[in-house]
Amino acid sequence: MFAVDGLLYKADANGDYSYRGTDPSAYADAFDVEAGDDDLGPLISFLDFVNNSSDADFASGLAARLNVAAFATYLAFEELIDNFDDIDGPGSNSYLWWERGAGAMTVVAWDHNLAFGLRPGAGGGQPGAAGAAGQPGAVPNGAPPDLANPPAGFDGARPPAGGLPQGVPGQGVGAAGKGGRANALVSRFNSLADGTAKVATAKAALKAQLISGGVAGEALRRRVDLIRTKAADLISTEVLTGEQQAVATYLA
Repeated sequence: MFAVDGLLYKADANGDYSYRGTDPSAYADAFDVEAGDDDLGPLISFLDFVNNSSDADFASGLAARLNVAAFATYLAFEELIDNFDDIDGPGSNSYLWWERGAGAMTVVAWDHNLAFGLRPGAGGGQPGAAGAAGQPGAVPNGAPPDLANPPAGFDGARPPAGGLPQGVPGQGVGAAGKGGRANALVSRFNSLADGTAKVATAKAALKAQLISGGVAGEALRRRVDLIRTKAADLISTEVLTGEQQAVATYLA
């Protein structure tokens, strides 16, 4: 994807996918240019279309501005691994790759530390340990999340009342995402571009390829073997086995 000429933008946790006008400085806390020229022009134009186009124009013009198939696959994968903090999570975690020749964006995954049921604030703990065996949602402290006594205002699955802090007022079009903030691209894609059906189709294909086909299970086995042989001094056998079983439960 990145072998061709283009620009790579990274969404920052303090920002969102809202349109802030034509002044590039207005996006300083929302996006960084990670590769290519320091040019926010394509990004600003894309966000203008996503947030301000009519429903009809969005539905008819999205494919010229976004790699729709790749976006459906991205959303399907994030759903498949239950990633809490993806494009419509609290940090808007994603990259946008703009290919100069095609003039279109591709959404690229970023940050999967809250996948497989992990949730922020659900019990706390120190990095490097594990959740209980077979317990999706366990946090890295060697114990599953205490759902009976969650942190104030948070139950381990939903954000506090009123949502999580946001970078600036205004979150574009659509309802709040699973992380408590709306993402105009996700919500309009689902409601206006047959996105829900496209994601369902992509998810079924990924399940057949990665889970039923054994790819994910084999990747998990290799990762556990690598940790067991190269980092045994950093994590106990009991903890590692517990984490392996927790992920395997999701894959099952």
